[in-house]
Order: sequence, then structure tokens, then C-alpha cells
Amino acid sequence: MGTIKESTMNIRQYIEMEAVIHKKSIPSDLSKYMYEKDLDKIPQDYLYYSNSKEDLVNIFDMQLHHFIRAFEKISSINAEDDTLSKIKKILEVA
Repeated sequence: MGTIKESTMNIRQYIEMEAVIHKKSIPSDLSKYMYEKDLDKIPQDYLYYSNSKEDLVNIFDMQLHHFIRAFEKISSINAEDDTLSKIKKILEVA
């Protein structure tokens, strides 16, 4: 007997489901890149560096919980960068 592989949904599938449920088309700024497989053709805003894969991934290929963790990580880094930037500005004036 073969093993059953648990399939998990990615962000692309959630967006597709939302479009069907709400009977609305997928916004063009998303659909333009969510099916693109060539990472060189995707803007950096839609790519995430995966430490586990040691490579860039299309955010639409990420599972929702991974995306949420990545978003939190990036938000923390941006907050730290903003704080450091403010401290540097204060020190420059002092």
C-alpha cells in the first residue's frame, strides 16, 4: 500500500478559492505574477528568500502559515531597521 501524502494549500489556491466564492476576478496585479514560474520575471516584492530551501521562492507558492511567519519576520526586521534609522538620525544631530 502506498502512503497518502497530505496536500497543503498554497497562497495561489486561497486566492483562486476566494475569487470563486466571492464571484470576483483575481486582481490583475496579482494574477500577472501568481502563475509565473520563471523567478527572473517576478519582481522582488513577490519573492521570498527561504532559509530552509536556501533559494528564492514565489510567495504564491508558499503555504499560508509559512507566509504569515515570513511576514512577521520581515515586519520585525523592518521595525528594527526603522528604530536604528531613527537612532542614527538623532545621533547625527547631537
